[in-house]
Amino acid sequence: MFESTKVKYIQYPVRAGDTFYSIGQHFAVPIEELIEVNSNQDPRALQIGSIVKVPYRGQSLAMGPLSSDRASLDRLTSSRPQPHGSSLKMIRLNKAAKYIGRMSWPVGSGGGRISSTFGRRWLTFHEGIDIAAPQGVTVMAAHDGQVVFSGNSLRGYGNLIVLKGDGVLTVYGHNRANHVRTGDYVSRGERIAEVGMSGKASGAHLHFETRIKDQDGKNAAIDPLVFYSK
Repeated sequence: MFESTKVKYIQYPVRAGDTFYSIGQHFAVPIEELIEVNSNQDPRALQIGSIVKVPYRGQSLAMGPLSSDRASLDRLTSSRPQPHGSSLKMIRLNKAAKYIGRMSWPVGSGGGRISSTFGRRWLTFHEGIDIAAPQGVTVMAAHDGQVVFSGNSLRGYGNLIVLKGDGVLTVYGHNRANHVRTGDYVSRGERIAEVGMSGKASGAHLHFETRIKDQDGKNAAIDPLVFYSK
């Protein structure tokens, strides 16, 4: 029996392809707990449009894309999946040092609130941060570079932008609308999208990732907050 004191619930509407396992992965909640608090649901056949209660105890829930979308983004960015463990083992922080202070905050004039941090989840690893902000707030390019992807073919990320700069890649997901196209060149601080909740998102926010080359030449995810530290 799972502890029920001080538990809150998110009401999650079931979508095509959802299972208790996939929902548990997205929210970093054990599948056993989901099944227990949703005893009225048949775990073998969730009905599209039915409501699954997702419990949490004050922590930030990491609603995220399907694992297949995560793998697709890794291929798109030619990146190495982040291992379970220290987020800094794969890369050398001195490689990130030259970018510190050179990036603009990606949500309108330094706004937004970090609703989910970088790091380990129950069954997954959150390779970016989530910045909660109202829908329509400006999403800005964190650095100069070329848009190497702008689209919504990775369903879990919704409207997604991947920006390639001088040795750094940044990822902007769940946008309400993208305002740049693949191949465009943009400048640091330029408006590229609007905050939204497209794809697999439980509320309006920007999913933001930063990646740099690791020692093997792969684009490894690093905590975006490293680049904004003083």
